[in-house]
Amino acid sequence: MVITEITSAKNHLFKVSFAEYDSVFLDKETVAKNALKVGEAVDEERLEELKYESELTRATSKAMWLLSRREYSKKEMIFRLKRDKFDENAVFEAVKTLADAGVIDDERFAYNYAYSLKMNRKLGFRAIVTLLLQKGVSKEIAEVYAKQFSTDDNADAVDIIRLKYPSFQSDEKVKRRMIAALQRKGYNYDVIKRAMAEFEEE
Repeated sequence: MVITEITSAKNHLFKVSFAEYDSVFLDKETVAKNALKVGEAVDEERLEELKYESELTRATSKAMWLLSRREYSKKEMIFRLKRDKFDENAVFEAVKTLADAGVIDDERFAYNYAYSLKMNRKLGFRAIVTLLLQKGVSKEIAEVYAKQFSTDDNADAVDIIRLKYPSFQSDEKVKRRMIAALQRKGYNYDVIKRAMAEFEEE
């Protein structure tokens, strides 16, 4: 196969055309790195290597762009890149490379996300674990950081009661609504009972 034309296309890609073969789209870095030019002969094996190299470059670039906006866990990033239809092997290689370099770090992600959930939403242990698991963090890591930020669950539950449900003692409907809301936030019933008792003592 001989390259007959290389033209600029959208999304920072080049369209590489061949005589008697379908055109392919390669990213600019792959074209430049391999010094591709019109008239060059490329066999099928070489073309597959170029296509994979371009996919890997593009997947890595997209991952870096996503990480510039917020942190991701490894599994979450894999899911996100697959959703964009990148080659599966390129996705796994890109994420592994970024993880090995410390750019993606599940423990750092879990720490920061758990901290945010506690500080911004005052969630309890169970809710933090659940949300970390949904983000693709392992159960072991999720429980470690959920526990780290749940040492004051009782005090946080009291704060929520004081702010939103101060009339629960005299209104059974408010009390039921309060208990349900605290459970949804990840507080178990023992914590809720202690918080209710502490509020009543106040």
